[in-house]
Amino acid sequence: MPPVRKFALLPADLQQQLRELFVANGFGNIEAITDELNGWCQKEGIPLTFGKSAVGEESLRFKRAQETIAAVTLQMQAVADSAGDSAAKRAESLTATVSTGLFSALVDARTAEATADPEARIELMGKASLAAWRLTAASVKQQTFRAEVEKRSQVAADKAEKLARKGGADAKTIAGIRTLILGIPKARPRAAEPA
Repeated sequence: MPPVRKFALLPADLQQQLRELFVANGFGNIEAITDELNGWCQKEGIPLTFGKSAVGEESLRFKRAQETIAAVTLQMQAVADSAGDSAAKRAESLTATVSTGLFSALVDARTAEATADPEARIELMGKASLAAWRLTAASVKQQTFRAEVEKRSQVAADKAEKLARKGGADAKTIAGIRTLILGIPKARPRAAEPA
């Protein structure tokens, strides 16, 4: 197991200040950030010092995480914007779950890219692969469950419609029953469009 990064030993408020400093400096100006970080540690009585290389690597690691978050957010927003019916809303929920797992795998993989130590790199790539496998397995299980629920709902709606017709219900009532069970009205055949 790789050693704990020194940055993880910083108090949470200093970690947050450091991240804000990275962003404010466009992930550059590493020498000044290093000086400021070491000044904070000295002022707070924290027995840690950081070199420019370590601060530069931390800046790059945080930048990659930010880029990954931005990409996942854009993807989720595109799905949400295109969701027009309840099936799309369910798919949005599934996409959010998948995106969370994908984000974890991407961060692990990107961290591995920046790791110089071959053993640590292999371990991080292993974690990314495992996360991707778990994500795929969970996605398949969710899709299977969703298909089963939709099938059962359709069967229930068909049975309810049959019973309602036998009981003499009108088309509007039957459509209301289907809508209550399925959440969507039964599609009506389109009238032929004029040529």
